[in-house]
Amino acid sequence: MLSMDTRPPSFALYRQQAVQFAKKILREGSSGEYDEQALPAYSHRNRLMRWLFWQRLRRVVRYLERKAPAGARVLDFGCGVGMLLPLLAWRGFQVTGVDLDIRHTQSFLDAFHISDVTILSASKLNELSPGQFDIITALDVLEHVPHLDETIVRLGDLLKPGGKLIVCGPTENALYRLGRRLAGFSGAYHLRNIEDIRQAVHKHFTTVSLGTIYSWLPLFKLFEAARPADLRSE
Repeated sequence: MLSMDTRPPSFALYRQQAVQFAKKILREGSSGEYDEQALPAYSHRNRLMRWLFWQRLRRVVRYLERKAPAGARVLDFGCGVGMLLPLLAWRGFQVTGVDLDIRHTQSFLDAFHISDVTILSASKLNELSPGQFDIITALDVLEHVPHLDETIVRLGDLLKPGGKLIVCGPTENALYRLGRRLAGFSGAYHLRNIEDIRQAVHKHFTTVSLGTIYSWLPLFKLFEAARPADLRSE
């Protein structure tokens, strides 16, 4: 997609190219196969639906540009095909992506000539050394995880002192459920909503709201989490 001597594309151009990649995967897969990786949402035929989903990534990237240290080590937990990964790598972060299904992740990165991102199967998560990441992102993934408390503890172990966990998830309110039906998704694979997730995270971290994405249409909420001692030391 990109030539080797081309600068990273704008967010809009990257989105356009990534959508084409997602559509290719969906054409080759079976119905519903990639729903949990949100590929149908990232590439939805309705431009508004597609725009709403991509704005989550834009919001998180802007937050990291302001708050993450230069050269930060970032783990994208639940990276899927890797929609966030080039956006992180182009900003100089040291990036690792983890997901249950990484069949297409490396080819996605190759399409954008991204060579310095580590991709791991979720089964390898416990093999990572503790305390090595400045930031862990978990965007619209913890609503799917069966053993939530265990997962939160493990992600916390992987953070450096002062590290942050950035979480985004669906509100599952009436507007969200209506939008999901209009978009043609069942949502049957969601085990919980963002408030359930925040309560679970709050058992181990101090959480700080980063706001509702689309306050005029509250579909997703975003928060950061840090160990209480880490927050006190700032």
